[in-house]
Amino acid sequence: MSSGSDQKDALQISPPVEDVIAAFVREQAGRRLPGERELSVRFAISRPRLRAILRDMQASGLVEARQGSGTYAIDPSRPRLHTIALLVDEQLKLGNDPYFSHLFENLQRACQAARLHCNIRRIGGEPTPAQALFDGAVTIGLAGRRIVTDHASGSVPIVALTPGIGVRPKGRVSVVQFDDRGAGRVAVSLLIDDGCRRVVFVGRLDLDASRERYEGIREACEAAHVELRAIECSLNYLAGLEMGRRLAGEEPPEAGLIAMNDWLAAGLRGGLDSRGARLKYPIISFDGLPVAAEPSLGIRSLRIPVELIANDAVAELVRLHASRASSGRTLLYELELMETAVL
Repeated sequence: MSSGSDQKDALQISPPVEDVIAAFVREQAGRRLPGERELSVRFAISRPRLRAILRDMQASGLVEARQGSGTYAIDPSRPRLHTIALLVDEQLKLGNDPYFSHLFENLQRACQAARLHCNIRRIGGEPTPAQALFDGAVTIGLAGRRIVTDHASGSVPIVALTPGIGVRPKGRVSVVQFDDRGAGRVAVSLLIDDGCRRVVFVGRLDLDASRERYEGIREACEAAHVELRAIECSLNYLAGLEMGRRLAGEEPPEAGLIAMNDWLAAGLRGGLDSRGARLKYPIISFDGLPVAAEPSLGIRSLRIPVELIANDAVAELVRLHASRASSGRTLLYELELMETAVL
């Protein structure tokens, strides 16, 4: 009886596995943690539960995930990022642009999870004072190009989200870019695989992302000997609605349409439907907004991984801030085909 009682008492006083893992993480301060498989075996827990524990630790500042590198135990002795500037291009109309609004909201959530204070500011062509960058800065949009150029000396870490083609990391400045040209090639392949032999691209070629996507589309069409037409159009629903009505009388049902973004694609579909036009192929678009998941619209969207990008941007800023010896880099993201909702 005594032996059984002793075993029961031992089980009762065993610390929770979360505390055991936390103690292990503190011992690894500043070092890369073992992989999920090794940790789950070490602590005799399932990998889903391990991931949940690590997510809680990341939110509380015990660990950080670094893209392509792994999960690291944070060294409590290193200087902590406290207040950052979230600098948004003044040309971006967040209320009218669902994609950038979604990105902005996810950045704010990522900052809250990392316990960072955010100072939000609109920026344009004027210089931004160094003191306005606080402990670091995340920029959104083309105006970030100037920030990267003006503040690349290494005094303040910066992560620039989509600052335009040709912007390279330097000093303690990292750059987030999308593989837009690759996404354009994928868009064409989706149509060609269905038998399409004529492609119509609708968008604005004066914008870096749009031009890069078009170049990928052009390369893929030339390689497959597919006819290509490019049409300039504003990137909103109403412009798409008007263009769809026009295309209903200009393009045959066998033409494959590629729209620069999801709201433009939704407008194109509305305009075509208003004229009774029925396309043979789905409209291909980009961004991966919820509107594109509506099955009745017949849109296949290549999704930008917004939540991942926002979390990685904040983690990258934390990494750059941790040491003056840290170096900026380019974080490149591919667009993925979004699943359509099931009726």
